[in-house]
Order: sequence, then C-alpha cells, then structure tokens
Amino acid sequence: MLSQILTITLKSANLFPNIMLLGWRERHGDSIVILYTYICICYGASKMKGIVFNQLQEFVESEHGIVLWDKALTACDLPSQGVYVSTMNYDDSELQGLVGFFCNHLSVDAPTLVRAFGEYLFPRLFVMAPDQAKEAKNLKAFLLMIEDIIHVEVRKLYPDASLPEFDYQDNNQDLLMLYRSPRKLCHLSEGLIKGAATHYQEKVSIKQTCCMHHGADHCAIEITFS
Repeated sequence: MLSQILTITLKSANLFPNIMLLGWRERHGDSIVILYTYICICYGASKMKGIVFNQLQEFVESEHGIVLWDKALTACDLPSQGVYVSTMNYDDSELQGLVGFFCNHLSVDAPTLVRAFGEYLFPRLFVMAPDQAKEAKNLKAFLLMIEDIIHVEVRKLYPDASLPEFDYQDNNQDLLMLYRSPRKLCHLSEGLIKGAATHYQEKVSIKQTCCMHHGADHCAIEITFS
C-alpha cells in the first residue's frame, strides 16, 4: 500500500511545484508520504488530500470490515464516488460526511471516533518519523520534540502550511500541551498521544481542561504519567 501511494505521489509531482518531492525522497525515502499525511490531517490546508481518505478507509476496514466502508460510500453519495487518489484534493465535506455516517452507524460521537483514528494512525506515522524523534527515550521526550523537530521537517516540506501551535508546561508527572489550530483537531491529537503511549509502553491519562470546540481560544491537553 505504501509503495503504491509513493508511486502515485511521485508521478503527480507536477501538481505540487513548491514541494521538492524527488529531492525529499532521496533524503528521506518513504517518510515523505507519512509526513505529507500528517500535514494534510493536522494542518490548515483548505482541502483534504486523498491519502487522508486512504488511511481512513484502512482504519474502518481493519476495525469494522469492508462492508461498512462500502455502505458509507453508497449512503453518503460522495462527489468523488469514493475513489481517492492520494495526491488529489477533496472537499472537507466528504470527510465530514463519512465521519458522520460512521458515528451514526457505530453509535459513537465524533470525538470518540476521531480519537480512535488517531490511535490507529500513530504507528503508521512513527515508523517514518525523523531519526532524532525515533530516538526519544520515553513518551514525554517524544512529545516535546513535536515543535522543534517534526514541525521543522514539515515546514521544509510544505512551507505554506498553517501549522498548529504547541506550547508546553512540564510539571514532572504531568505535561500540559496547549494546542491552537484553525482545524480544531484536538481529538485527533489525543488519539495520536494515546497511540504514542502504547508504543512506549507507558500508562497515561489524557484529558482536556479547555477546548476550542467549547469556545476557548486553545485546547489544553493534560497528560498524566503513571
């Protein structure tokens, strides 16, 4: 699957003249695909890339079966007809429609579903993370690298991205991550953090003390380490 996505990405390099895809592949290999997925999901592009839908499809089919995905495509009557090329743009409304369908069908709310998607997505992101980030000795060390290492790589790849801002308050047993993004995907961040905790075999509790979805100007994600 990853090699197929990479092939499509490289063949479509002319669609993204500001991104030096071939040079990036030489320096970073397949990490370009995963970083690009991370950008598309978390950052402020006006539309979603097809690769986001590809990952969502894999998540739904692995967790709930291919039949549910097929039902969603029929019920949502999507302009794309559910055919997503990884490098092409698709309206946010398609993703919103799919998430809404899955929430109704599975009787879960959107935050719960998005958290689960984030948890599923983390190992697929981490395997292609910059080497320095992979060398983090524990979960807290990894999370503290997001701004100074991962976001630096994102800016190199996609200079025009509207990146979320992360500020940190490190209180020994607790880490408070202050999240700001026009996309308001704090629940995805929670899922990614939970997936990271699983990777590092650490037990954590995660809660939000304030949230942009409830009128705040930022989301405060509090991680307590056991």
